[in-house]
Amino acid sequence: MAKVESRFKPNISFLKAFALTVRHQRNTQSLSQEELSRRAGIHWRYLQEIEAGIKDETGLAIKNVSLGLFYALANGFSVSTTDLMTLVEETLNNLDKKNNANFKQ
Repeated sequence: MAKVESRFKPNISFLKAFALTVRHQRNTQSLSQEELSRRAGIHWRYLQEIEAGIKDETGLAIKNVSLGLFYALANGFSVSTTDLMTLVEETLNNLDKKNNANFKQ
């Protein structure tokens, strides 16, 4: 049987914004990676991978995440998934503004 190639390509900007938001929220709430991972029900190394991820040319983390993980982290932060998504979107908008400002120079 022939291997089927996936045409899905993750949105790298969104994943960067997600990683930055998770790290920022964790630090804002003064949570260790161990404490947040315990609250979210995930292994602390997985959280570490989300925050650190693989690096792209800008040095920002890229780690694809599932909806289940997104939900677990929202619970770990004691916020709704809507609130967490809003924070990620704000970070994404700030990254876009920064990238646009750098592009215009």
